[in-house]
Amino acid sequence: MQSNIAVIGCSSHPEFAKTVAQRFTQLTEVITGTFSDGEIRFELNDTVRGKDVYIVQSLCAPVNDHVMELLIAADAVRRAGADRITAVVPYMGYARQDRRANDSRSPITARLLAKLIETSGINQLITFDLHSPQSEGFFDIPIVNIPTPRIQAGIVDELIASGKLETTPMLVSPDSGGVGRTQAVARKVTKAEQIDMAIIDKRRSKPNEASVFNIIGDVDGKTCIIVDDMVDTAGTLCKAAEALVAQGAKQVLALCTHGVLSGNALEKLNNSVIEKLVITDTIPQKISTHDGEAMEAWEKIIEMRPVTASYAQDVILQIRSGASTHAVYE
Repeated sequence: MQSNIAVIGCSSHPEFAKTVAQRFTQLTEVITGTFSDGEIRFELNDTVRGKDVYIVQSLCAPVNDHVMELLIAADAVRRAGADRITAVVPYMGYARQDRRANDSRSPITARLLAKLIETSGINQLITFDLHSPQSEGFFDIPIVNIPTPRIQAGIVDELIASGKLETTPMLVSPDSGGVGRTQAVARKVTKAEQIDMAIIDKRRSKPNEASVFNIIGDVDGKTCIIVDDMVDTAGTLCKAAEALVAQGAKQVLALCTHGVLSGNALEKLNNSVIEKLVITDTIPQKISTHDGEAMEAWEKIIEMRPVTASYAQDVILQIRSGASTHAVYE
Protein backbone atom coordinates (compact mmCIF):
# COMPACT_ATOMS: atom_id res chain seq x y z
CA MET A 1 0.00 0.00 0.00
CA GLN A 2 1.19 3.52 -0.83
CA SER A 3 0.48 6.32 1.62
CA ASN A 4 0.57 9.28 -0.74
CA ILE A 5 -2.09 8.04 -3.18
CA ALA A 6 -5.87 8.13 -2.88
CA VAL A 7 -8.39 6.44 -5.16
CA ILE A 8 -11.98 7.69 -5.12
CA GLY A 9 -14.78 5.72 -6.69
CA CYS A 10 -17.79 7.72 -7.82
CA SER A 11 -21.13 6.03 -8.34
CA SER A 12 -21.07 5.01 -12.01
CA HIS A 13 -18.62 2.08 -11.89
CA PRO A 14 -17.71 1.01 -8.32
CA GLU A 15 -16.23 -2.34 -9.39
CA PHE A 16 -13.77 -0.62 -11.73
CA ALA A 17 -12.72 1.73 -8.91
CA LYS A 18 -12.21 -1.19 -6.51
CA THR A 19 -9.99 -2.99 -9.02
CA VAL A 20 -7.91 0.13 -9.68
CA ALA A 21 -7.44 0.74 -5.94
CA GLN A 22 -6.39 -2.85 -5.11
CA ARG A 23 -2.79 -2.36 -6.19
CA PHE A 24 -2.29 0.92 -4.35
CA THR A 25 -4.51 1.58 -1.37
CA GLN A 26 -7.94 1.26 0.17
CA LEU A 27 -10.67 3.20 -1.57
CA THR A 28 -11.13 6.62 0.00
CA GLU A 29 -14.37 6.71 1.97
CA VAL A 30 -16.91 9.10 0.51
CA ILE A 31 -20.59 9.88 0.97
CA THR A 32 -22.57 10.13 -2.27
CA GLY A 33 -26.24 10.50 -3.04
CA THR A 34 -28.82 13.11 -3.91
CA PHE A 35 -30.67 15.70 -1.90
CA SER A 36 -34.46 15.78 -1.96
CA ASP A 37 -34.45 18.31 -4.82
CA GLY A 38 -32.24 16.05 -6.97
CA GLU A 39 -28.96 17.90 -6.45
CA ILE A 40 -25.90 15.65 -6.08
CA ARG A 41 -24.32 15.21 -2.67
CA PHE A 42 -20.63 14.36 -2.34
CA GLU A 43 -18.48 14.43 0.78
CA LEU A 44 -15.00 13.11 1.62
CA ASN A 45 -14.72 11.10 4.84
CA ASP A 46 -10.91 10.71 4.61
CA THR A 47 -8.14 13.25 4.22
CA VAL A 48 -6.55 13.71 0.80
CA ARG A 49 -4.32 16.68 1.68
CA GLY A 50 -1.04 16.54 -0.24
CA LYS A 51 -2.00 13.27 -1.98
CA ASP A 52 -1.97 12.08 -5.56
CA VAL A 53 -5.72 11.54 -6.09
CA TYR A 54 -7.38 9.40 -8.78
CA ILE A 55 -11.13 9.87 -9.24
CA VAL A 56 -12.76 6.96 -11.11
CA GLN A 57 -15.97 7.73 -13.00
CA SER A 58 -17.27 6.27 -16.26
CA LEU A 59 -19.44 8.82 -18.06
CA CYS A 60 -22.13 6.35 -19.08
CA ALA A 61 -25.91 6.58 -18.59
CA PRO A 62 -27.27 8.58 -16.87
CA VAL A 63 -24.44 10.59 -18.40
CA ASN A 64 -25.43 14.05 -17.14
CA ASP A 65 -25.61 12.87 -13.52
CA HIS A 66 -22.25 11.15 -13.83
CA VAL A 67 -20.61 14.20 -15.43
CA MET A 68 -21.84 16.46 -12.62
CA GLU A 69 -20.74 13.98 -9.95
CA LEU A 70 -17.23 13.88 -11.44
CA LEU A 71 -16.99 17.68 -11.47
CA ILE A 72 -18.34 17.95 -7.92
CA ALA A 73 -15.93 15.26 -6.66
CA ALA A 74 -12.99 17.06 -8.28
CA ASP A 75 -14.00 20.35 -6.66
CA ALA A 76 -14.25 18.66 -3.25
CA VAL A 77 -10.82 17.06 -3.66
CA ARG A 78 -9.22 20.32 -4.82
CA ARG A 79 -10.65 22.23 -1.85
CA ALA A 80 -9.41 19.46 0.47
CA GLY A 81 -5.80 20.18 -0.52
CA ALA A 82 -4.92 17.35 -2.93
CA ASP A 83 -1.53 17.69 -4.58
CA ARG A 84 -2.63 16.34 -7.99
CA ILE A 85 -6.04 15.22 -9.31
CA THR A 86 -6.35 12.66 -12.09
CA ALA A 87 -9.71 11.64 -13.54
CA VAL A 88 -9.87 8.00 -14.61
CA VAL A 89 -12.75 7.97 -17.10
CA PRO A 90 -13.02 4.53 -18.73
CA TYR A 91 -15.80 5.70 -21.08
CA MET A 92 -15.97 9.35 -22.13
CA GLY A 93 -19.57 10.39 -22.66
CA TYR A 94 -20.28 13.08 -25.27
CA ALA A 95 -17.09 12.08 -27.15
CA ARG A 96 -19.06 11.57 -30.37
CA GLN A 97 -20.21 15.20 -30.36
CA ASP A 98 -16.77 16.35 -31.49
CA ARG A 99 -17.73 18.52 -34.49
CA ARG A 100 -20.57 20.48 -36.04
CA ALA A 101 -22.13 18.03 -38.46
CA ASN A 102 -23.18 19.19 -41.93
CA ASP A 103 -22.88 22.89 -41.09
CA SER A 104 -25.65 22.54 -38.52
CA ARG A 105 -26.21 25.04 -35.72
CA SER A 106 -25.06 22.54 -33.13
CA PRO A 107 -22.56 22.63 -30.25
CA ILE A 108 -19.22 20.86 -30.02
CA THR A 109 -20.11 19.26 -26.73
CA ALA A 110 -16.95 17.16 -26.46
CA ARG A 111 -14.91 20.36 -26.23
CA LEU A 112 -17.33 21.91 -23.73
CA LEU A 113 -16.95 18.84 -21.50
CA ALA A 114 -13.15 19.08 -21.75
CA LYS A 115 -13.27 22.66 -20.52
CA LEU A 116 -15.62 21.77 -17.66
CA ILE A 117 -13.23 19.00 -16.57
CA GLU A 118 -10.29 21.40 -16.57
CA THR A 119 -12.23 24.11 -14.71
CA SER A 120 -13.17 21.67 -11.94
CA GLY A 121 -9.48 21.37 -10.98
CA ILE A 122 -8.60 18.05 -12.63
CA ASN A 123 -4.92 18.07 -13.61
CA GLN A 124 -4.84 15.10 -15.99
CA LEU A 125 -7.11 12.51 -17.57
CA ILE A 126 -6.91 8.77 -18.26
CA THR A 127 -9.48 7.32 -20.66
CA PHE A 128 -9.94 4.49 -23.16
CA ASP A 129 -10.57 4.66 -26.90
CA LEU A 130 -11.78 8.21 -27.41
CA HIS A 131 -14.16 8.16 -30.36
CA SER A 132 -11.85 10.52 -32.26
CA PRO A 133 -8.20 10.65 -31.11
CA GLN A 134 -7.96 14.26 -32.31
CA SER A 135 -10.40 15.15 -29.51
CA GLU A 136 -7.37 15.07 -27.22
CA GLY A 137 -6.73 18.53 -28.64
CA PHE A 138 -9.79 19.83 -26.78
CA PHE A 139 -7.85 19.43 -23.53
CA ASP A 140 -5.11 21.70 -22.23
CA ILE A 141 -4.19 19.18 -19.53
CA PRO A 142 -2.21 15.94 -20.05
CA ILE A 143 -4.42 13.11 -21.33
CA VAL A 144 -3.63 9.42 -21.66
CA ASN A 145 -6.01 7.98 -24.26
CA ILE A 146 -5.43 4.23 -23.97
CA PRO A 147 -6.06 2.43 -27.29
CA THR A 148 -7.29 -1.16 -27.17
CA PRO A 149 -5.80 -2.94 -30.25
CA ARG A 150 -3.61 -5.07 -27.97
CA ILE A 151 -6.68 -6.19 -26.00
CA GLN A 152 -8.72 -6.86 -29.13
CA ALA A 153 -5.86 -8.69 -30.85
CA GLY A 154 -5.54 -10.92 -27.79
CA ILE A 155 -9.22 -11.80 -28.08
CA VAL A 156 -8.78 -12.61 -31.78
CA ASP A 157 -5.85 -14.89 -30.87
CA GLU A 158 -8.03 -16.65 -28.29
CA LEU A 159 -10.81 -17.15 -30.84
CA ILE A 160 -8.35 -18.62 -33.34
CA ALA A 161 -6.80 -20.92 -30.73
CA SER A 162 -10.22 -22.09 -29.51
CA GLY A 163 -11.02 -23.72 -32.83
CA LYS A 164 -14.51 -22.16 -32.79
CA LEU A 165 -13.94 -20.16 -35.96
CA GLU A 166 -15.29 -22.04 -38.95
CA THR A 167 -12.97 -20.50 -41.54
CA THR A 168 -10.07 -18.09 -41.97
CA PRO A 169 -10.73 -14.94 -39.92
CA MET A 170 -10.96 -11.56 -41.62
CA LEU A 171 -11.04 -8.29 -39.67
CA VAL A 172 -13.68 -5.79 -40.76
CA SER A 173 -13.66 -2.03 -40.22
CA PRO A 174 -17.26 -0.77 -39.84
CA ASP A 175 -16.38 2.46 -41.67
CA SER A 176 -13.45 4.29 -43.25
CA GLY A 177 -12.67 6.07 -39.98
CA GLY A 178 -12.00 2.76 -38.24
CA VAL A 179 -9.42 1.47 -40.72
CA GLY A 180 -6.47 2.55 -38.57
CA ARG A 181 -7.85 0.76 -35.52
CA THR A 182 -8.51 -2.43 -37.51
CA GLN A 183 -5.02 -2.36 -39.02
CA ALA A 184 -3.51 -1.92 -35.55
CA VAL A 185 -5.41 -4.98 -34.30
CA ALA A 186 -4.31 -7.02 -37.34
CA ARG A 187 -0.64 -6.14 -36.69
CA LYS A 188 -0.86 -7.45 -33.13
CA VAL A 189 -2.54 -10.80 -33.91
CA THR A 190 0.01 -13.58 -33.38
CA LYS A 191 -1.98 -16.77 -34.05
CA ALA A 192 -2.30 -16.19 -37.80
CA GLU A 193 0.44 -15.46 -40.30
CA GLN A 194 -1.72 -13.03 -42.23
CA ILE A 195 -5.03 -11.35 -41.42
CA ASP A 196 -7.00 -9.92 -44.33
CA MET A 197 -9.20 -6.85 -43.94
CA ALA A 198 -12.47 -5.56 -45.32
CA ILE A 199 -14.09 -2.14 -45.02
CA ILE A 200 -17.79 -1.33 -44.86
CA ASP A 201 -18.88 1.80 -46.70
CA LYS A 202 -21.76 3.32 -44.77
CA ARG A 203 -23.69 6.57 -44.66
CA ARG A 204 -25.57 7.96 -41.66
CA SER A 205 -29.07 9.18 -42.43
CA LYS A 206 -29.57 10.43 -38.86
CA PRO A 207 -28.02 9.83 -35.40
CA ASN A 208 -27.75 6.14 -34.42
CA GLU A 209 -28.90 5.03 -37.88
CA ALA A 210 -26.79 4.06 -40.88
CA SER A 211 -27.26 2.37 -44.21
CA VAL A 212 -24.67 -0.02 -45.62
CA PHE A 213 -23.87 0.70 -49.24
CA ASN A 214 -20.85 -1.38 -50.13
CA ILE A 215 -18.26 -3.79 -48.79
CA ILE A 216 -14.67 -3.31 -49.88
CA GLY A 217 -12.95 -6.70 -49.79
CA ASP A 218 -13.82 -10.31 -50.55
CA VAL A 219 -15.64 -11.77 -47.50
CA ASP A 220 -17.06 -14.82 -49.28
CA GLY A 221 -16.58 -17.94 -47.15
CA LYS A 222 -14.75 -16.01 -44.40
CA THR A 223 -15.26 -15.61 -40.66
CA CYS A 224 -15.67 -11.84 -40.31
CA ILE A 225 -14.73 -10.10 -37.07
CA ILE A 226 -15.99 -6.51 -36.90
CA VAL A 227 -13.70 -4.24 -34.85
CA ASP A 228 -15.07 -1.01 -33.38
CA ASP A 229 -14.68 1.37 -30.45
CA MET A 230 -18.28 1.07 -29.24
CA VAL A 231 -21.67 -0.50 -29.73
CA ASP A 232 -24.57 1.77 -28.81
CA THR A 233 -28.01 0.92 -30.19
CA ALA A 234 -26.42 -1.94 -32.22
CA GLY A 235 -28.43 -0.97 -35.30
CA THR A 236 -25.40 -0.19 -37.46
CA LEU A 237 -23.53 -3.24 -36.19
CA CYS A 238 -26.42 -5.59 -36.99
CA LYS A 239 -26.92 -4.10 -40.46
CA ALA A 240 -23.21 -4.45 -41.15
CA ALA A 241 -23.35 -8.11 -40.12
CA GLU A 242 -26.31 -8.72 -42.43
CA ALA A 243 -24.44 -7.11 -45.33
CA LEU A 244 -21.42 -9.33 -44.70
CA VAL A 245 -23.57 -12.48 -44.68
CA ALA A 246 -25.30 -11.31 -47.87
CA GLN A 247 -21.85 -11.15 -49.48
CA GLY A 248 -21.07 -14.74 -48.45
CA ALA A 249 -19.52 -14.43 -44.99
CA LYS A 250 -19.81 -17.73 -43.11
CA GLN A 251 -19.64 -16.29 -39.56
CA VAL A 252 -19.84 -12.80 -38.10
CA LEU A 253 -18.44 -11.80 -34.70
CA ALA A 254 -17.74 -8.34 -33.23
CA LEU A 255 -15.25 -6.77 -30.83
CA CYS A 256 -16.17 -3.41 -29.27
CA THR A 257 -14.42 -1.60 -26.43
CA HIS A 258 -17.42 0.26 -25.00
CA GLY A 259 -20.68 -1.64 -24.54
CA VAL A 260 -23.17 1.25 -24.38
CA LEU A 261 -26.07 -1.02 -25.44
CA SER A 262 -28.80 1.61 -25.23
CA GLY A 263 -32.42 1.49 -26.35
CA ASN A 264 -33.43 -1.87 -27.80
CA ALA A 265 -29.86 -2.93 -28.58
CA LEU A 266 -30.23 -6.31 -26.88
CA GLU A 267 -33.37 -7.12 -28.88
CA LYS A 268 -31.56 -6.24 -32.11
CA LEU A 269 -28.60 -8.43 -31.18
CA ASN A 270 -30.89 -11.34 -30.35
CA ASN A 271 -32.43 -11.11 -33.81
CA SER A 272 -29.16 -10.56 -35.67
CA VAL A 273 -26.75 -12.86 -37.49
CA ILE A 274 -23.95 -11.96 -35.06
CA GLU A 275 -22.72 -15.07 -33.24
CA LYS A 276 -20.66 -13.32 -30.57
CA LEU A 277 -20.09 -9.77 -29.36
CA VAL A 278 -17.13 -9.22 -27.02
CA ILE A 279 -17.01 -5.96 -25.02
CA THR A 280 -14.78 -4.73 -22.20
CA ASP A 281 -15.49 -3.44 -18.70
CA THR A 282 -15.32 0.32 -19.37
CA ILE A 283 -19.08 0.51 -18.75
CA PRO A 284 -20.84 -1.48 -16.01
CA GLN A 285 -23.45 -3.87 -17.35
CA LYS A 286 -26.50 -3.88 -15.09
CA ILE A 287 -28.70 -6.60 -16.53
CA SER A 288 -32.05 -7.30 -14.92
CA THR A 289 -32.62 -10.99 -14.27
CA HIS A 290 -36.32 -10.31 -14.93
CA ASP A 291 -35.61 -9.15 -18.48
CA GLY A 292 -35.78 -12.28 -20.61
CA GLU A 293 -34.58 -10.52 -23.77
CA ALA A 294 -31.51 -9.20 -21.96
CA MET A 295 -30.65 -12.48 -20.29
CA GLU A 296 -30.98 -14.34 -23.58
CA ALA A 297 -28.61 -11.91 -25.31
CA TRP A 298 -26.03 -12.24 -22.54
CA GLU A 299 -26.22 -16.03 -22.51
CA LYS A 300 -26.10 -16.44 -26.29
CA ILE A 301 -24.14 -13.58 -27.77
CA ILE A 302 -22.49 -11.07 -25.43
CA GLU A 303 -19.30 -11.62 -23.48
CA MET A 304 -17.80 -8.95 -21.22
CA ARG A 305 -14.03 -9.06 -20.61
CA PRO A 306 -12.85 -7.44 -17.33
CA VAL A 307 -9.53 -6.24 -18.73
CA THR A 308 -9.36 -2.44 -18.89
CA ALA A 309 -9.18 -1.79 -15.12
CA SER A 310 -5.82 -3.60 -14.95
CA TYR A 311 -4.57 -1.44 -17.83
CA ALA A 312 -5.59 1.64 -15.83
CA GLN A 313 -3.55 0.31 -12.89
CA ASP A 314 -0.49 -0.10 -15.10
CA VAL A 315 -0.87 3.39 -16.55
CA ILE A 316 -1.13 4.90 -13.06
CA LEU A 317 2.07 3.08 -12.05
CA GLN A 318 3.87 4.50 -15.09
CA ILE A 319 2.62 8.02 -14.37
CA ARG A 320 3.69 7.85 -10.72
CA SER A 321 7.16 6.62 -11.65
CA GLY A 322 7.57 9.24 -14.38
CA ALA A 323 7.80 6.58 -17.09
CA SER A 324 6.20 6.39 -20.52
CA THR A 325 2.65 5.05 -20.61
CA HIS A 326 3.10 3.67 -24.12
CA ALA A 327 4.78 0.55 -22.75
CA VAL A 328 1.41 -0.50 -21.29
CA TYR A 329 -0.57 -0.64 -24.50
CA GLU A 330 1.80 -0.55 -27.49
